[in-house]
Amino acid sequence: MECALCHSRLHGVPHGKKVNTLKKLSKTQRRPTAPFAGILCGNCRETTVIEAIKVAIGQKKMNEVELRVQPYVQQLKARVS
Repeated sequence: MECALCHSRLHGVPHGKKVNTLKKLSKTQRRPTAPFAGILCGNCRETTVIEAIKVAIGQKKMNEVELRVQPYVQQLKARVS
């Protein structure tokens, strides 16, 4: 699996295993529980959270946020509010 923004390989997600072995893993081993884990890499997740905080406190407007990051910022903003 790869990051939706930078296309780097995701860590903490089982890669290249057969379906049988994936089904035998527990739920927490199959899917990480951090926000956007399994979708964004750590660096992109960190920048997304920082941008969401800036939008939430009014330091930045949503239209100033990078276009490809906006959907994730909106989701985080909705979770916090």
